[in-house]
Amino acid sequence: MIESLPSRTSFGRNRASTLVFVIEDEDAIRKLVQDTLEGEGYRVGSARSAEDAIVMLDQISASLILLDLRLPGMDGFAFINAYRARKNSVNVAPIILMSALRPREELPEGVVGYLRKPFDLDDLLSRVEHALATY
Repeated sequence: MIESLPSRTSFGRNRASTLVFVIEDEDAIRKLVQDTLEGEGYRVGSARSAEDAIVMLDQISASLILLDLRLPGMDGFAFINAYRARKNSVNVAPIILMSALRPREELPEGVVGYLRKPFDLDDLLSRVEHALATY
C-alpha cells in the first residue's frame, strides 16, 4: 500500500497548519472555494459578511484572507480598514480580493492579489500558493 505524503506548500509549510479565511456572501461560491481549498489540505474558515468575519478573526489567526469586495453591509474595502485597525497592523494576514468588478489601479495596503469572478479554480490555487509563499 502506498501512503500519501502530507500536503505541503512549495515553501515547506504544512498546509494542515495553514488557515485560509474566506469572506463571501454567495453560499455557492463560498462553499466551492472552501471545498477546493480543503481538498488541497488547507484548513478553511469562512464568513458570509464582513461584520461576522471581523468578530471571528479576533479569535483566530488566519494565514491568508480571500475577500469578496461586494458584500451586504460593510463592503470589502471597509472590512480591510476595520481589520487592519483592530489588528493594529500586527499579525495582519495578506488579502486576495475576489470580485466581478475591475480592480482599482492601486490596491489597498495588505492586498496581495486579485481574482476576477468568475475565476478558474486552478488560478485560485495558484494565487493562494503564491501569496502564502511570498507574504
